Amino acid sequence: MCPRFIVYVKAATNGETLGDCPFCQHVCMVMFMKMPENLYIVYPVNLQRKPTKFLELNPLGKVPVLEDTEMQVVVKESFNIVSYIHNIFPLPKMFVGYKGRAKDFCAEIFPMLVTLLKNKDPKLRKEHLDNLLSELSKLNDYLLSYHKTGPYLLGPNLSDLDCTLLPQLRHVLVAGHYYQNFLVPAKMVPLHMYLMHGLACKAFRRTCCPVDEIIKGWAVHKIDLIEPVKTFQLLQKPSLKHLRHKHAKP
Repeated sequence: MCPRFIVYVKAATNGETLGDCPFCQHVCMVMFMKMPENLYIVYPVNLQRKPTKFLELNPLGKVPVLEDTEMQVVVKESFNIVSYIHNIFPLPKMFVGYKGRAKDFCAEIFPMLVTLLKNKDPKLRKEHLDNLLSELSKLNDYLLSYHKTGPYLLGPNLSDLDCTLLPQLRHVLVAGHYYQNFLVPAKMVPLHMYLMHGLACKAFRRTCCPVDEIIKGWAVHKIDLIEPVKTFQLLQKPSLKHLRHKHAKP
């Protein structure tokens, strides 16, 4: 018997597993947290050879897409899909639809990465790097503030906002380093701690693609390497002396 829900996502280069799309992983993380696994299947779509069935559901051919076979409903766009799932499976709460202060510190990070990686003018590289660093610094300051009460953005439990941000931050870590030799500064200790918690959580680990899929995914944009990456690493070792801050809890 076919599960009630089918979520169509970008396929990896092997055509069989989840690819590098952070918006698809966002949906998969929420589904993992909210839905019994026997109620849904993840259907990887080769975006170069889209199946006819998928195009009949979504002629534009974009992912992710959710099909509710029981209700005969097709939902497009990650935020719409998450809202639809939440209405059927309200627990855990996960702050779906949250519009508070924390969201402002996350919204521009991925767009700044995209601008940096797609930039073809060497003269603008420093400006784009500085813009990305500025957005990461804002997030780091938020994580250090009194508004931060747990290992995740909104407290002790994984939220929808975390499921949105963590896949995007992994692109910063992987593609940013591989193509631009960019590393999250070691002095951003709260951000490093957040990443270590977030990237290790079960919902993330069960839905993430291999590192090389992110590199291959960005390769289609013909990005010029700044210089060969000799030692690939996702995180610098944070300097714990930076943990002390006037806004930090004692």
